[in-house]
Amino acid sequence: MTDKSILLSVATMTGEQLDTQLNKGYASIKAERVYSVDEVDILLAK
Repeated sequence: MTDKSILLSVATMTGEQLDTQLNKGYASIKAERVYSVDEVDILLAK
C-alpha cells in the first residue's frame, strides 16, 4: 500500500507498482469513471 501523501513517479516505481497503478486506471475506465478536461481542472483546483 502506498502512502497517499507521497507522490508516485514512474521513474522510481518498481514494475509491480507500475502494473498496480496502471491496472487501477484501467479498472476505473472500465467502470466508466472518466472525467473531462474541465472536470479535472476543477478537481485539481480544490
